[in-house]
Amino acid sequence: MEPGVAAAAYGVETAAEGAVGAAISIAKPTMPLKAKWRRLTTSTPLPRSSHSLSVVKGKAYIFGGEELPRQPVDNDMHILTLPSSTVNEVDYKKIPATGSAGEDEIPAARVGHTATAINDRIYVFGGRGGASMNALDEAGAVWEYDTRLDHWTRLSPVK
Repeated sequence: MEPGVAAAAYGVETAAEGAVGAAISIAKPTMPLKAKWRRLTTSTPLPRSSHSLSVVKGKAYIFGGEELPRQPVDNDMHILTLPSSTVNEVDYKKIPATGSAGEDEIPAARVGHTATAINDRIYVFGGRGGASMNALDEAGAVWEYDTRLDHWTRLSPVK
């Protein structure tokens, strides 16, 4: 057999074996996931939809949303300390929206926004609000909530 043909045949055989191995790995999970749902209760009801929930260091931060259609609830941060294997109760506190030192700007109440947590901060972008429930026009700003200091900072894009 010619050396080039032998190399090509070997490559095809190796690729086929790899594909079969990958298919077997995908079809047969090696770590089955098991989970159990548990209802968390708190003494303060917190009904809402179209809100965000971000978890930072064992605490759930709930922002925005609505109870009644097309009526944003508030712009407070609702914080639930999540239970652990040794603690069964959920602690709740509400932090009114305040700006960082020297800043009066705070995010408007909103629904349908996005949020993500990075380290000790939560970033919120977009959403709908106001009487018309139109998309909030904040000129591309992102709101940053510092979970250590419990305040907001507006991050505006560079022009």
